Amino acid sequence: YCFHSLSPEGALFTLLFSLPASLLLGLLCGGLSPRKGRLLLPLVTALLSLWMGSQTVYYHLFKTFLTLFSLTKMTMVAGAFGDMALGELLAGLGEKEQSIIRMRYFENRTQTEIAKTLGISQVQVSRLEKKILFQMREKLLE
Repeated sequence: YCFHSLSPEGALFTLLFSLPASLLLGLLCGGLSPRKGRLLLPLVTALLSLWMGSQTVYYHLFKTFLTLFSLTKMTMVAGAFGDMALGELLAGLGEKEQSIIRMRYFENRTQTEIAKTLGISQVQVSRLEKKILFQMREKLLE
């Protein structure tokens, strides 16, 4: 699916990922007892196959290989989208609801502390928090 003919990229892929994987398998399984080798060989082969398959698909899509740096960038992008979604959810709340969520989850304050700040009971804070979280969940699922 990814490599329709031999190309310089395909040769590089094979060199970078197949040869070291073969050497690693030989080193791992060569120094073990036959029983452990029989268990480890299929496991390592499956993991390496999964890794090489994901590299092939990733290269086909992005014309570069998957690295720790690209995983870190993907995590940062996913976090940014999560922050945007949370910002939109909070913007849809009233001022009191926003302050409860901010104090509870961003300032790590207890319900009792929030109740004193807002001049209401802890039970009211608990009920409001539950209601707000339910509303936020419903908006996320829309």
